[in-house]
Amino acid sequence: MSGIATGNAKDGERGFTLIELLVVLALLGLTSLAMVGALRFGLRAWDTGERRVEQLNRIQAVQGFLRQRIHQALPTPRRADRTEPATTFAGTMEELRFTAPLPAHLGVGGLHVYALRLDEDGDGRRMVLDWRLYRPEESESVEATGGGTAKLLDDVESMTLSYFGASRDGADPDWHDDAEWSAGLPDLVRLRVTFPAGDARHWPELVVAPKRR
Repeated sequence: MSGIATGNAKDGERGFTLIELLVVLALLGLTSLAMVGALRFGLRAWDTGERRVEQLNRIQAVQGFLRQRIHQALPTPRRADRTEPATTFAGTMEELRFTAPLPAHLGVGGLHVYALRLDEDGDGRRMVLDWRLYRPEESESVEATGGGTAKLLDDVESMTLSYFGASRDGADPDWHDDAEWSAGLPDLVRLRVTFPAGDARHWPELVVAPKRR
């Protein structure tokens, strides 16, 4: 008997041959593999999309936080032993120090000295923001006790700051690599950030105008 059939099969009816069963099983196996592969691809695409959304949300949150802080930067009150305002808004291409109010959810209110910089460790570079309560009688450094540090972004390749304004009285406003001049505060602060090669994150150029109040 060349076919596989039940013992009470009627005349003219036959079962599947062994070859036909093997072909069906092979097709089912291929279909299952294709479905598993499609499922894995879908999960990877979902994870990638979710990570990109998280990264985008993180960058937007960091930009919003820095925009608010720099926008609220203030010339500090005069010190008792000095006739000129203390220079607490000072910037280079890689670091910015300024004075602004601290958000209530971060600690004690009032004016605080901030320092935006890159921090290097064994895991690479990361953007951090240090702060401490502003006291006119103390050093302008933010390394005094009673402050805090916020880790803003990990795995940063570079951070470049520039400042728009007049570097001296009578000079035409222009972009500068540093911001420590008699005008006190620049008209604009620009922050550019790059990430390592292969990193899909993108930092839109951030330009902020201090309030100058």
